[in-house]
Amino acid sequence: MKRQHLAGLLLGLVCSSSTIAAPMLWVTEPFHPYSYKENGKVAGPFADIVQAACDRLKVECTMEIFPWRRALRMAEEGQVSGLFGVAKTPEREKAFYLSEPILDTAYSFFAPVSSQFSYQRVEDLNGYTVGVYGPSATSKALENVAQGKTNIVIEVANLTAIKKLIGGRYGDKALVLVNREVGLSLLKEEKITNLKLVGDLQKIQFTIGLSRKKVSEQQAIQFNNAVKALIKEGKVKAILEKHGMRPAKPARQ
Repeated sequence: MKRQHLAGLLLGLVCSSSTIAAPMLWVTEPFHPYSYKENGKVAGPFADIVQAACDRLKVECTMEIFPWRRALRMAEEGQVSGLFGVAKTPEREKAFYLSEPILDTAYSFFAPVSSQFSYQRVEDLNGYTVGVYGPSATSKALENVAQGKTNIVIEVANLTAIKKLIGGRYGDKALVLVNREVGLSLLKEEKITNLKLVGDLQKIQFTIGLSRKKVSEQQAIQFNNAVKALIKEGKVKAILEKHGMRPAKPARQ
């Protein structure tokens, strides 16, 4: 009986080790500095981390970049294995098995350098026009807290909102809301020196999401265990530091 029990355990281990042996297709959006194309391939910290997890599991993984709405739809409908980076929100948890938090960031306000605005509370937005890319998690976060006295303008791209702010298209009392690292990256890339960071609307965490319609719970557990191991070994931290970012702070026990 003991030998049969041991044989059964070994068989179970063999089966579980090959749970996600099939190739995986991952999608993301052009979201510099998190995800972008470099030498024809998807690059950035999330691509590096996903590839490291795939290598650990000996799974063939390919990655593609699409506009956000298309990438999200493909992942939600189970056309692909997963999506990165995904904001950790209740809405996303319904569609995805989310990994451990990878990094901390925020939805942040930017204003002209001449502005005296400093965000402290929601009431500070009264009378302001805020440009924001959307529909997106960023625009939804703003819509969830902004009162009727705030004019929200949805734009097709973060850079569009930034350029309209610089050009005075939103009026004298105006801001843009954008992911902090994305905003800082755009200011650097576009050599924009007349905007500044003026506060965070909301802290957020980015994760890696596996499609609930494509990937089984057991497959998700196996992949996310690989990510946990990379975090524990300090490999995620090393990848993020290479890209000038810091890992998510461990959750309080």
